[in-house]
Amino acid sequence: MVKCRIATCPILVDGHTEILITDFNSKKMSNHRNCLQYFVGEAKSGGEMERLPGVKATVFCFEGDTAKTAHDHLNCLSHPYVIRSLGYGRGLGKHSRYTFLAVPFFDTTLAEYLPKERRLCIHMDRFTVEFIDIVGQIVRAMIALHNAGFCCSNLKGENIAVMKQHNSMCAKIWNFEKCKSDDDKDQDWKNLGTLLKLTGLWTPEARDLYTSLSSGNLKGMDILDHSALLTVRKKFENMLVFDFHAMTHWPKEGIQAQDSTQAASTMQNVQAPEWLDASFNWSSTRPSWIFAASLTDPPNTYRGFSRMIRHLIEHEVDFLSPMLIKRITPHDRLQGEKEVDLEWYMRKAWAEAFLKLQNFVRKSKLTY
Repeated sequence: MVKCRIATCPILVDGHTEILITDFNSKKMSNHRNCLQYFVGEAKSGGEMERLPGVKATVFCFEGDTAKTAHDHLNCLSHPYVIRSLGYGRGLGKHSRYTFLAVPFFDTTLAEYLPKERRLCIHMDRFTVEFIDIVGQIVRAMIALHNAGFCCSNLKGENIAVMKQHNSMCAKIWNFEKCKSDDDKDQDWKNLGTLLKLTGLWTPEARDLYTSLSSGNLKGMDILDHSALLTVRKKFENMLVFDFHAMTHWPKEGIQAQDSTQAASTMQNVQAPEWLDASFNWSSTRPSWIFAASLTDPPNTYRGFSRMIRHLIEHEVDFLSPMLIKRITPHDRLQGEKEVDLEWYMRKAWAEAFLKLQNFVRKSKLTY
């Protein structure tokens, strides 16, 4: 047994670890009345504790034996996005009803991060690259936990630590339990949909992401291919891939396909969407800065829409007129409130159609 101290009151700790709480101003994991509290402290390990520097730690305070259970779970696997345990212990005297768990230091959780750092999560009505990375880390951690027989049960922002590593934000899950069935794993993905709603982003593609998760239709790494979690570059790539297949593999009746034998054999199992040549009056909502004279208008169908989008992407500079650029002041750019942003204008003008093509590429796993 090695002592872990809170002021002058020692806590006995199993193993070769010493935990010291250095800041007695506890923080709450949420605004709930009976929520978990945590402190800032240090953890030391090894045989010469007095001479070894401590590792800055976040120290959780539990009632009962929860700290040991959490410690055992955290030590069951090693993953970059699952937090590790630095030790645990039980209090003595007036602290005897509590157990304590030390983990590498973090000073915020996803529950705190979302409302405080909304500008780092959402920009131009889409998730930022930083937030997309955070979601990717959470998804990869959940997959690793599922493979190890764990689930996140009631997945909440409080159970996800957010810390700075190598000049970027990193998310690590710290609270999970043994799965009782595969239904528990399925519920994790549904809960992730509920969690992402807390961002407050309610664009059509964001709502589609939440609905797909909450309904159980989107799980695992496929989540990260949803258009709401793609960078602008990747979204544009998807649109170009769709148009490539519309030209090379899905010709209109009586028109010769423009493909090579190799290309045709690669994607021969992917059939054209039944709505490809359906009527869609995309030109009626075309932004005013896209001049009809600048290209020969394709037909008002989804095939024609795809052709027009490809033209916009490939000739973006030609369409961003000086008049449009002048609308954006230096102050707008500094505040991040407005930008000359082709993807934003596309989604604003053709939200449902843009999402429709993105979802087809994702579900069909289209590539060049």
